[in-house]
Amino acid sequence: MFFLDLPWYERGIRGLMAFICQVLYSLIASAYNLFINIANVNILNEKQVAPIYQRVTMLLTIIMVFYVTFQFVKFIVQPDEFSDKEKGAGKIIYKMIMVVVLIAFVPKIFTAAFAVQSKIINNDLIGKIILGQANTNISNFGNNFAANIFGMFYRFEPDPERGIEEDAECDGVQCKHLVTMNLNMMREEGTLTYLTIGLNASEEVSTKVKDETEEMALINFNYLLAIGVGGLVLWMLIMYCIEAGTRWAQLIFLQIIAPIPIIGYLSPKKDGIFQKWMQQCFTTYVDLFMRFAIIYFILLICQVLTEAFEEGPNTFLGLTNLSIGM
Repeated sequence: MFFLDLPWYERGIRGLMAFICQVLYSLIASAYNLFINIANVNILNEKQVAPIYQRVTMLLTIIMVFYVTFQFVKFIVQPDEFSDKEKGAGKIIYKMIMVVVLIAFVPKIFTAAFAVQSKIINNDLIGKIILGQANTNISNFGNNFAANIFGMFYRFEPDPERGIEEDAECDGVQCKHLVTMNLNMMREEGTLTYLTIGLNASEEVSTKVKDETEEMALINFNYLLAIGVGGLVLWMLIMYCIEAGTRWAQLIFLQIIAPIPIIGYLSPKKDGIFQKWMQQCFTTYVDLFMRFAIIYFILLICQVLTEAFEEGPNTFLGLTNLSIGM
């Protein structure tokens, strides 16, 4: 708990910080929802991409025919290479079969990959793995995310030993109900409309260190951390939105040019264009899930740090001799 004398300037600061949080966490909810929507968007569907893919394939098929013809002419001139394990006829035939199969199935693989991506996002599987719980209502993803973060800095903690009862009232409303109402409104509507109600309600309580009483706010509103962490999260989400859109464009481009690296598979080089294309496809596809994992790790770490700090600065994560400032 943080001890606060509540003179007029402190009430003014808490009110101003509450207004900033109202705007900031509404923007966080909107930015997270935008990130989800960009991650799920598919502006160019299979019907629109398929014609481009087919035209590229037709052009490269001509190149493949010339390449194979050249190789067999080469075998006539240099018959010793016909049975070579890496450059011989058997290897070329095997690679031709693989090229035909890959060209036929790559569009279906991309379609399946986008479908799996939607399932993972819409069922919040990454959140379930990291936090142990999933939110399957995609329309409220952003609201829940913002509420979970803000809830770490806006709490009511009864302490009967010091005079803070479970049913303590803030401006005529039970403090615990007021906190719950504000967080629920954030989850349902994406706003903190009633955040200022009861925010400055205080009570004289006895300190644990000295045999004295101090004026303390009943609702623990750590506005400095709320704004600091909220600003960082908002900036991160805006960057994620831009990068998620870039990722989608990269995947579509990689799909359209797929016949080029697939034809490159015919090359005898082991580390050729086909291997680099596959690696690029994999890293670009997985990038989105890594960003979701980072978001949930932020939530997890904030929860752990908040719970640890509540145990007291002297026992903070097993460290000793820590002051509140430290």
